[in-house]
Amino acid sequence: MKKAAIAALLVVVAMTTVFMAEPGQAAITCSQVDMALRPCLEYLKGTVTQPPEECCSGVATIKQDTPTKADRQIACQCIKRAADALAGLDEDAAKNLPTKCEIQINVPISKNVNCNK
Repeated sequence: MKKAAIAALLVVVAMTTVFMAEPGQAAITCSQVDMALRPCLEYLKGTVTQPPEECCSGVATIKQDTPTKADRQIACQCIKRAADALAGLDEDAAKNLPTKCEIQINVPISKNVNCNK
């Protein structure tokens, strides 16, 4: 009897989780991307040669928060918008940020990228 009750409870929890997630809703917002990359500003402007640890933590957060192609496209658009607005962006530093942080992400950090690919 206890096993049946536990199984039923697990089904209810699983179904609740499925119905709570809204289809097509992004897991990341531009505000989250901006906050994640804020510690990277000095590196992205080329005033320091290595990104600080907080910056790399932000890159890791973006990777974690973009599990789907749609999420990565949204993050890409956010990064592109922020890069356009950042005066003095060093494009090479931006492009190399994931490598410098030793984190492979599928979101390019550039203002010259097609986010629809």
